[in-house]
Amino acid sequence: MKLTIAQLMVSQIGLAKLAQLPFPAATALKLGRIMRQLDAERESAEKARLAACGAHGLKNEQTGVFDIHPEKKAAFDVEIQALFASEITVHIDPLPLVAIERAEMTVPELMSLEPLLLIETAVPKAEAA
Repeated sequence: MKLTIAQLMVSQIGLAKLAQLPFPAATALKLGRIMRQLDAERESAEKARLAACGAHGLKNEQTGVFDIHPEKKAAFDVEIQALFASEITVHIDPLPLVAIERAEMTVPELMSLEPLLLIETAVPKAEAA
């Protein structure tokens, strides 16, 4: 499965919610495996993001926020956009939507998971003639 770094980062919203909910053992195991692999990729992307922040700005030690130098802002924006647009390949099977259909989630939480979900749509049966 291919994901952009942006999709990976956004998926953390829904994954964090799912991690707090009870599921049957098979679904919980599958979710755990997905989360473990995606966490490793997310940590790698976060390191790259922080490196870009450090290369283009200074970290405010009180707030922990990077202040990007105005003269480096354009280069920083290009680097961050390229990072978030880059694709990674993760070796996971999509999670069937039916596996989490009883989970109470908000629209943004569920939409954050869309790239990771297998959404099966029923094909309407042809009407009898």
